[in-house]
Formats: sequence, structure tokens, C-alpha cells
Amino acid sequence: MSRSTAVRYDTHTTVRHSFTSTLRSIQLLSITTRSIMCTPSPLIRVLALLSAVLWAYPSYGHETDLHILVFSRTTGYRHPSIADGIDMFDRLAAERGFTVRFTEDARMFAADTLSRYDVVVFLSTTGNVLDAAQQHAFENYIRDGGGYLGIHAASDTEYDWPWYGRLVGTYFSHHPEIQQAEVLVEDNLHSSTSHLPRRWKRNDEWYNFRSNPRGQVHVLASLNERSYQGGSMGYDHPLSWCHHVDGGRSWYTAMGHTSESYREADFVEHVYNGLVWAAGNDRSDATATVHATYAKTVLADNLDQPVQIEALSDTEFLILHRNGKLVHMDSRTGTMTTVANAGIPIAGENGALGMVLGHDYRTNGTLFLLHADPVVGQYSIIRSVYDAGIRKLRSADTILRIPFDGGVCCHSGGDMAMAPDGTLFISLGDNTVPFSSGGFAPVDSAAGRAQYDAQRTSANTNSLSGKVLRIRPTDTGYEIPEGNLFPPGTAGTRPEIYAMGLRNPFRMTLDPTNGSLWVADVGPDAAKDDPKHGPMGYDEINHTAHAANFGWPYFVGANRGYLFSGGRKDTASPVNTSPNNTGLTTLPPAVAAAVWYAYSPAYVSDDFGTGGRCVAVGIIPHASEGTTSRYALQPFFHTTLLAYDFVRCNLRAVILDDDRNILKVIPIYDDKDSVGIIDITTTPNGELYALGWRDKTGRTASGSLFRLTSLHNTVGPLQARITASVTDGKLPLDVTFIGTRSTGSIARYEWDFDGDGSTDDTRPDPTHTFTKAGLYSPVLRVVDDSGNVATATMEIVAGNTAPTIWFVSPMEGEVVGLSDRIDYRVEAIDPDALPIRDEDIVVQFSLGHDDHAHPLDLTYGPAGTLHPPDIEGHGENANIYGVVTARVSDSSIGEAPSLSARTGVVLRPPMVQVEHADVLNGIVLEECMDTGGGLNAGFIDQHDYFVISPLNLHGVTAIDLRYATVTGGYLDIHADNLGGERLARIDLTGVTGGYQNWHTVRTAIPRTSTTHSYFFVASSDRGDQGLFNINWLRFVKDGDAASNPEPRDPHTSFDIYPNPVSSALHISLPAGEPGTYMLVDVLGRVVGEGSFSSPIDVSRFPDGIYRVHIRTFGGTVSTSVTVMH
Repeated sequence: MSRSTAVRYDTHTTVRHSFTSTLRSIQLLSITTRSIMCTPSPLIRVLALLSAVLWAYPSYGHETDLHILVFSRTTGYRHPSIADGIDMFDRLAAERGFTVRFTEDARMFAADTLSRYDVVVFLSTTGNVLDAAQQHAFENYIRDGGGYLGIHAASDTEYDWPWYGRLVGTYFSHHPEIQQAEVLVEDNLHSSTSHLPRRWKRNDEWYNFRSNPRGQVHVLASLNERSYQGGSMGYDHPLSWCHHVDGGRSWYTAMGHTSESYREADFVEHVYNGLVWAAGNDRSDATATVHATYAKTVLADNLDQPVQIEALSDTEFLILHRNGKLVHMDSRTGTMTTVANAGIPIAGENGALGMVLGHDYRTNGTLFLLHADPVVGQYSIIRSVYDAGIRKLRSADTILRIPFDGGVCCHSGGDMAMAPDGTLFISLGDNTVPFSSGGFAPVDSAAGRAQYDAQRTSANTNSLSGKVLRIRPTDTGYEIPEGNLFPPGTAGTRPEIYAMGLRNPFRMTLDPTNGSLWVADVGPDAAKDDPKHGPMGYDEINHTAHAANFGWPYFVGANRGYLFSGGRKDTASPVNTSPNNTGLTTLPPAVAAAVWYAYSPAYVSDDFGTGGRCVAVGIIPHASEGTTSRYALQPFFHTTLLAYDFVRCNLRAVILDDDRNILKVIPIYDDKDSVGIIDITTTPNGELYALGWRDKTGRTASGSLFRLTSLHNTVGPLQARITASVTDGKLPLDVTFIGTRSTGSIARYEWDFDGDGSTDDTRPDPTHTFTKAGLYSPVLRVVDDSGNVATATMEIVAGNTAPTIWFVSPMEGEVVGLSDRIDYRVEAIDPDALPIRDEDIVVQFSLGHDDHAHPLDLTYGPAGTLHPPDIEGHGENANIYGVVTARVSDSSIGEAPSLSARTGVVLRPPMVQVEHADVLNGIVLEECMDTGGGLNAGFIDQHDYFVISPLNLHGVTAIDLRYATVTGGYLDIHADNLGGERLARIDLTGVTGGYQNWHTVRTAIPRTSTTHSYFFVASSDRGDQGLFNINWLRFVKDGDAASNPEPRDPHTSFDIYPNPVSSALHISLPAGEPGTYMLVDVLGRVVGEGSFSSPIDVSRFPDGIYRVHIRTFGGTVSTSVTVMH
């Protein structure tokens, strides 16, 4: 049959066979003929001869047995390239030795017919092509292990069949015109993409999708939307992917619109190998980036601020805690042994910061520690020798001491990395106060303000702060390797400097392939650009293969410059003229960040999620040759850098191209328990372990060690968990352990109470009596039927009872000015009746920011005053609060060690931005046109509410609330729940003339001094929808100055409506003055500009989020608008 005939059929089918299949048909005919005829004819003799030839014919490989059904029915648009696709499969069948059948007959979708095929191909199908019975048969085919391969318009098919959408991964939305684009090949190990270049340029029709399948499927390749016009999915635009579905396999590519595609060698090979994978004849992994395949196995919990972990072997680890405690952990037994306890003071961001194994650790046990002592004001790089036999440090000598200002917060940095040749990298922060610079660069060079000037450290070539150092330890100290930023002997420089211009380099790592440095730098807090100061704050991941200057405090992100009196600095030759500079005036060129992201997802180079920021880089995973660990990361990760954000509680894979530069950043894991990763490591056999904190403010001992496991080759998550009735007490100590909170298919429980390695009990929830004083680490091992083991451990102290401590003042949730002095009083008791001295009680103020905290002022004793610094640097829209913690320690009793207890209270600032409320129900956040910008709570309807918790209104006499409304209504304040006692009603019936015309109203409230969760509930007797918008509320205490409503500035405020918009966008100024607009898409491209004297036509724009920049005589302001057709 000719090709033209093959593409004209509607209901019949065509079968195409390979040469091998034809020979087998002849063979079968010969055998059948012999069985029914007595005397062989000449024809039969020929068939018999061909049969003998066939039996001796060599196999073409595993593809020979494949049977493929290609389905190309269309009830919508029909692609002319379907004929070319059929031709391609026909050629492949002949060349690769498999059987293919082409059809547009939906009756083929019956159980007995589908069972004959290994893979069903949907070749640019469109519309509804199967009835209900046929759909059911196809679902069962996939559940029975069948394969599916979809090409191009296969995603433009069966929109009313949700199961099919899940099989494909998503549905088509729209597309631009045919053009060239750059395809980013994310997985270069999968058989269907291993032949492709990492950056693949080709012509096609590029589909946009209704939803992003990322995380539900394993993405093989994606589009770089910066390389063409018309993409609407933003940074992440998956293009080809595969996944396991209900027992079957699905592989899809959105490419294949053009006829030329099916004669393009790379594309044909892409599809063919996808076909082989879908048939189950290829074991390429399809789980590495599927989020549901990851499980967290907690090995140790309730750790007190662990900061770094090093893998000594596949099952043994060293864990460094912030107070200097070093612990050995055995993951097989779950036992934890204290190796050393340095007792380092904790203040600001200081304490024990870093640890790394020496390059020769395997032969001599050398490791290095980084301590920052805030009392002495000194960093110490300590070389120690770990004796694995006795699990102790045998020696310690300080090879480098670096002074810093111990009274300054913040930015200690504090990481180390070891190169294979013994070169040691050390990262240190800028040791500069960030709280008086509005969230921008701290460059205050006025007399007496040196601590507020990062030019004295990061931009100072004669200071080691704000740097990455590179030294080579020797027997007597260290030497300077070649290749640092400044040669030894250069005046005004330190030869230890490898990289400068860093703010808070929290984590770094070395690429084992080429030795290049990756360093994560936590950035400043400004939430938006400012015409007087410069760019908003960004966190950065920096990358360099040689010594470099990363630009801080002159540049941030993509080398965006801060503003000085003489303008912005020159990136090619920045100049440091600060009187606090003791180094060179002209600095090396500034290198832009490889990855940068802000609070808002609209201002990022790569996908790191949203929320607060604390970026970190981990490791480039590897595994020993021939590893058999069922928990090892997939080989996909061996060409990725693992990065994470401590605050956003996520893990990202930074995919590297062939030159070891960034190809793409993709999400891998988001912690559902809001545990922020603080350090990660891999074992020699390729398993991934992490340290994390639940409470990022440090109020509680909430640290944990866990293994992050992909379930690609395991039967399911097995999780051991321990809780106990008590964790300390007098002898004899009876402890009831609870193991039934463990999860998985548990066959047996094994308890080791005394740490001798033997099983002491096999009950799920046993009781054990400790009769001897001491520190114990009971271990629970849970085992499933397949022999998989999970362990958990905890510490029990017998013979000593922990003290207790609580705050008398301030109270939990109390409203306090965070820059004011804070008087405190705590009470503490020791159940063992031992005396508690004033110096046993440590009280500290920390500035909370999002969901982490910066430790600041520290004092001792049961009563006193804390003096927080000026918090101006975070800006009025920042989510800030106070945290006051108190810790008390008792004395050891015989073999029972000293114990401590900790408590803390959260303090509320007088002003709370509603977008930072603890709960928002039914409320949508939108960009705010009020003074200060930021976001406001909008689209507030009847019974919508927000919650602030905990909140104690002690001393508060009134509440100021900033609102805007056309309709009006009330905001009722209830304690603890929606039906709780109503404290007050805020009257918002006074209309303001617009939802961005802002007024302030003050409402008196009754006095109260108890802590509650307060519910602020919208109500109205004028309607149910669109009641009002709220920007902020302010708690007014006795003696506070009366506040006047802030007038709306007609020159920098405007109304924009409707939003979302489908056709005509209206912009107006209350003053009626003229202005101009500029409309920018998510990629930063200007898509429209002009005056807004008339509505803006957006009907031709693709769906998405756009920035609208408005310029008037008063300046420039901007907001976002959603186009939705």
C-alpha cells in the first residue's frame, strides 16, 4: 500500500512487517501447509527451505518481538504530518525489526485486540476519539502493563477524560507560529535523550500547556522560552517526558508538528527509543524527578541545632552542633556517641559553624573544624584527628585565627570544602550590621559607623571577612597555593583570598569533575527596587573556576548595581573609596551570579519557589562503582548540583551542561513537615542524608537527621519513630517507649536500650527501667518482610532531672516595639533541688524574619533588659517579629550529665502587614498601590477571615487599620475561633472611593492580657462580595502618638481594572493627570507601551502575568495584571 493510500483511510487498518516478520510468516505458512498435505509440492519444498533459513537467521535484538499499534484518528484539526509519522514508523519497523499496525479504527480498542500490542502510539490524535467502552478497555490495557507513546497533538485529545490527561501528563493549551527554539535536554542518561546535545536547537510548533506536569512526570527535555516568541509557561516549560502510570508506562513528546521532524535523525531516534522504553524493553529511569517517589526516613530527632554532617562511611557519620558538640552516628544501629564537646558560646550567628574531612582522612583521621567565638571575636580553623576506634578526637591545633567584631550581627558565613589535593576552602561572612540600610547594601562610611559598612570587609582586599579563603594546611600551619586572587606580597591584600565580594556565604561545594567552586550567598532583604538605593535583595548561587570578585556590596544578582552619590559602580573596575577600606582602591571585575532569586517569583533567574530566602548549595552526588544500595540516588543526579533553601524547606537539582555550567534548575523535594535543610551529604554508596530544623528560630531542639530516599527501587517507605513517656529523671527511671508511630509494612520491632548492639525487647511499645545513672541512647530497629531496616534513636538521662524555666514577662504574643529595650523576667527550678546560679540562665533576643531568626542581644540572669538593634533594614513590608529565648542548665549528678531546658516567646511588632497573617481564608493577595507598596489583602467577601496567632494585646488600647473600599462592611475580632468571644468590631462602612484609595481608621478595644489566636472576620449588611481591601493593622498602646490617615498621593497612585482582564485594561489617576504605561511579560520583554488616555487592548496577548509600569510627573510605580481569556 502506498503512503497516500495509508493516510486516507478512516476505519480500516494496515499492517506493516519487518523482513524478519515476513520470514516468520512464511515459516508458519510452511508448517501449516505440511500439516494438511500428504505429498509436498515444489512450493512447499521452497517454503521448507526458507523455514530452515529463518531458524538460522540472526536476531535483530530485543526490538524484534515488539508489536506496535499506531493510532491516528482525528475529530479535530488534522495534522498533515501524520502521513510523515506513519512513514517514519514504517521505516523504523523495517530497519529495527519490529511489527507495526496503523489504524484509525477506534474498535481496535478492545481487550482482546489491545493485548496483542506492547505499545499503543497516539500520533497527533485530536478531539474525542474513543467511546466509554473503548476508554475502559484502554485503561485496563495500561493497568495490565501496557505502554503508551504520545506525539504532539496527542495532548490535544480527550479533554473530558481525566484519566487520559493523567496518562499523557497534561493537556495542550495554545501555540505560537512555527519557529526555531532551544530545547534543554535535562536527562542525558535516558535512552530516548542520551544521543541529544544538552542544548538542542530545532524548528517546530511549540505547545503551551494548560498545566505544568513537572513533579508528576519525569521531564526529559524542556524549552528555553527566552529562545523564541510565544511561550507562556515561563521559566519551566516541559516538552518531553515519561512516567509510570497505574502499572503501565507513558512517554510523550510535544514535538512533531512539522513533516520535516519525521526525517530528522535526532528526533526519529528520540521517538524510537521512547517507544522501546514504553514497551518495557529499556530500564532507563523515569522516577528521578517525580516528587511522589521520595520518602524521608528520620534516623535521629530532637537534635539541638545541628549545623553540619560528614559521612565517614556508608553507615557512619559525624554531626557537628552549633554549641561545639560533635557526635558520631551509626545508621545501622542508631547509636549516637559524643566525640567532643567544645562548649562554644552561641551569640549572633556564631558558634561552631563548619566541619570537613581532610583529603587524607582515610589514612590518618584528619578533619577540620571552624569555630566562631563571639566572646573572643575570633574565627578558628582547627585541625583535629579523629580516632574511630575510641570515637574521640585525639588532637587539635589551630592553624589559622581570624579576628572579627564579636559584638556585631550578622553574617558569619561559615563553611569549608576540601579539594582532592589537600587545598582547604573556607567561607566567611561580611560581619556587618544589616539593619540600618533599608534592606539594601550597608555602605555607611560615616565616622563611628564602620560596623554598618560592608566596604570595610567584603570589598576590602585586606580583610578576610566576606570572602572565600583558599589555603593548603601543612604540618606547621598552612601555605598559599597558586591561583588565589592576589599573589603573596601584593600590598594592601591578603594572599589567602580566593573569592571576595560575598555577603553571607552560608554553604559552598567543589565540583569533583573540574574543581570549580559553587558558593551560595544569602542576600539582603529589600522586597523591591528603590530609585534612591538600587535593586531589591537577591539570594545568589555563584560559580567560578578561578579566583573572582562576586561584587558585594556594590552589586547583587545579575550584577545589578547599588546607587552611590556618583552613580553605580563600574562592574569592570569597581572602586572602594570608603574610609573604612584598608586595602586596594580599585577592585577586580565583578562576576554576576549564576543563579539569583528574590522574594517574588517574578524576579528570579531560576525556580526556587517563593517565600523567605536562605539559599544553600550542597554537593554534586556520586556513588562508588557497582553500588548496590537500594537507597542510592539515581545516576541522573551525578550531573547535578543539589541546592536547597533553608527557609523555603525545599531541595532543587541544578542540572549542569557538558561544560559544567547551569542548564536548568528543577524542583525535587519540598518538605511537608516544614523542615528546613541546613546541610546535606552523600555516602560512598550514593545515599543522600540531610540535617534539618523544624523550628528555625532556635527556640526548641528540633533538629533531625534523615535520609531522603527515592522509591524507584524499594517497596515503600519504612520509617522508625520513637517517643517516650519521659526522657530524664531520678533512679530507678521507668520509661515507656512508643514505637507504633513507625510507618511501613513492619514485620518486627527490635529495641536496644543499653547500646550494646543486642536486642532487649521486641514489643512495639515496651517499658524499660534504667537502674544506673548515665546517658543512654536507646535504638529502635523496625524490619519489614523484605528485610529492609529503619532505625531511630533518642537520648535518655537516668539519675538527673532536667530543670524547668518559663517567662513571667514578656508574654507570648505580646506587642513590643522591636527596636525598644525589652525588660524580661524568667523563673526556673531544678527538681533535684540543686541551686541555679544567675550565670546558668542565658536569655537572648532574636529578630524573626519569615520563619527563621537572627540571634542578636544576649544576657545572663533571671531578670534584665535586652537591647535589640535598629530594625530599619528590613523595611515596613517585611515579615518580622521578635523571639526571646531563655535557657537554663543544671549540674551533673555522678555519671548523669548536666541537662538544660529552653523556652521562648514570640513578640509581635506594633504594625502587622496583613499578607503576613498566620492564616488567610478566602483572601487573595494583590499588589498594593498604597504608600510603601507591597501586597494587600483583597477580594474579601462575607465571612472571609485572617488569623494572627499567638497575640497578646496587653497594654493595647486601640487598633489602627488601613483599608480601601467601595462597598464597606465590618471586621469583627474573635478570640480563638470563628464563634469565639467578640473582642471588638472595626467599622469599615466609610467608603474610600476605590479599592486602592486608602484610609486609616482607629478603633478602641477593651483591655486584655491573655494570649489568644485572634480571628479577624469580614461581615457586612450591604452585600456578600467585594467588601473591602486591607493593607495593614497597627496596635496602639498607652502613650503612643495619635496617627493620622496617610493621604493617597495622586501622583504615584492609580487604579487599574479589571484584573484579571481579557480584553480592555483601564488605568486612571484620581487627579486625572496624563501618564504613560509600559507592559512587560514574564521574560522581561516589552509587549506594549503608550499613554493610558484610552483602554489598553490585551485581547491578543497570551494568558499569563504581566507587569504594568506607570510613569507620571510624580515618578514611576508598577503592579501586575493577569491576562485570562
